[in-house]
Amino acid sequence: MIKKKAWILPSVIAGALLIIINSNYLTLPQKLSLIIFITTVFATLVFWRFHLPIAFLGVGALLLTRTLDIQHLITFASLDLIVFLIGMMVLVGLLREAEFFTWLLEKILLIRNLNAIKLFLLIIGFSFLLTSLVGQVASVIFMSSLVLEICNFFAINPLPFIMVTLMTTNIASAGTILGSPAGILLETYAGLHFKDFLFWSFPITLSCLLVGTGFLWMWYRGDMKKIETKIKEVEIEDRTFRQLINVPATREIKEELFLLGTILFSLTLHFQIEKLFSLPPNTLLVAIPLVGAGIALSWKKEEARVYIEEHVDWWTIVFFILFFAKAGTFKYTGVTNLISSFLENQAKIQPLLLITEITWISSLSSSIMDNVVVVSILVPAIKALEAKGVAHILTYPLWWGLFLGGCFGSNITMIGSPANIVALGLLEKQAGIKIGFFQWVKVGLILALITTTLASIYLIVVTRFLF
Repeated sequence: MIKKKAWILPSVIAGALLIIINSNYLTLPQKLSLIIFITTVFATLVFWRFHLPIAFLGVGALLLTRTLDIQHLITFASLDLIVFLIGMMVLVGLLREAEFFTWLLEKILLIRNLNAIKLFLLIIGFSFLLTSLVGQVASVIFMSSLVLEICNFFAINPLPFIMVTLMTTNIASAGTILGSPAGILLETYAGLHFKDFLFWSFPITLSCLLVGTGFLWMWYRGDMKKIETKIKEVEIEDRTFRQLINVPATREIKEELFLLGTILFSLTLHFQIEKLFSLPPNTLLVAIPLVGAGIALSWKKEEARVYIEEHVDWWTIVFFILFFAKAGTFKYTGVTNLISSFLENQAKIQPLLLITEITWISSLSSSIMDNVVVVSILVPAIKALEAKGVAHILTYPLWWGLFLGGCFGSNITMIGSPANIVALGLLEKQAGIKIGFFQWVKVGLILALITTTLASIYLIVVTRFLF
C-alpha cells in the first residue's frame, strides 16, 4: 500500500511537467522556470533531509538558465521576514537558557485535574491567541519550545503535538490582519483594514478552528491516550510531587518575562504605532524583535557570539532565503501575467465561480510554495482585474479567497508556511526527529480540504447576501 502511494506524487509531477513541455502558450524561459521550480519543490518534499542542498541547486539552476536575475532574487528573498526570525530566535534562546519554559511547564502541571483534553485544548488555545495577536511565526517559535518542553517532561514523542500546534497556527493565521504576513500584504495593496478582517475572515477562521480541533483530536486520539497515561503515572495531584516540581520565578526569569511581554505587546500594536508615526508598513514588525534581541545579547556580554551561533537555526534561515527567492522567477519570466490573463477570462465567463477558483488556486499553490509568496504573486493579477474595470462585487471577495485559501492551504505540506519550516527545524535540532512527506500530508491534506471547502462556501454565501 505504501509503495502504491509513493508513486502518486511522482506521477502527478511527471504529468505536470509533460503539460508544461508541450504547452504552446508558454515561452522557453517560462517553461524552464516552471520545470526547475516544480522539480526542486518535488525533490524538497520527498527528500526533506536534503532540502537546503536542493534549494542551493534550484536557485543556481534558475540563475544559470537566465530565468531569474539577481535583482528579483534579492527582492523575493523576504529579508524582512528573515531578520524578524533571527530576532525572535535569539529571544526564545534567552528564555530557554533562563529555564523560562521549565517554569511555564510547572505552571501548566499545577493546573487542577490536568488531563489530556485540557492539555490539548491549552496548546490549541495558546496557539490561536498568540497567532492572532503577534503572528504565526512568533507564535510557533514560542509554542514549539513549550511543546517540546512538555513532551520532554512526559518522555513522549513530540511530533503529534508539534503537528497540532502547526495546524492550529496555520488556521488561526487567517483570523486577523496580524496573523500572517499575507494579511499585511492585503492591507498594503488592497486597502483592507483590521475591521474588514474581523467581518470577513475571523468568523470562518473560528469555525474552521472548531472543526479542526475535533478532527485533530480524533486523528491523534491514540497519542492523547498515551499522554493521559503519563499524566496519571506522575501523580500530578500528589502534594509531594507538586513541591518537587516547584520552580521559583527567579529575578532572571522575571526580567526576561517582562522583556518578552513588552515585545509581544509592542508587536500586537505595531500596526497602530506605524500609522501614528507614519512609518512604512512592517517597520516595527522587524525593528521590535531586533531591539529585543539586542537587549538580550547585551545581557549575555561575552556569551553573545555563542548565543547567536547556537540559538539561531541558520540551516532554516538560509533555506528560507533561497526558497523565497525562487518565486521571483515567476515575475521575471512573465508567468504572473499569464495568471492575470486567465483570471480576466474567467471573470467574463463565470464571475461567481472565480471566487471559488481563486480560493482553491491559492490553497493548492500554498502546498508547494509559501503562502506569502502565493499571495504576492496573485496580488498583481487581482489588481489587474480592478484596473480593467471588473466590478467591485467580483474583485473584493477575491482578496478574501486569496487570503483564506493561502492560510488554510499551508497545512497541506511542510513547506506551506514559514511557521511549518521553523517548527520542523526546531523539532529536528532539539529532538532529532525528522518528518516524511506522507507522514505530514495524510493529516494536512484532509484538514486543508475541509477548511478550504468551508471557506469557499462561506465566501459565496456572504457575497450573495451582501451584494
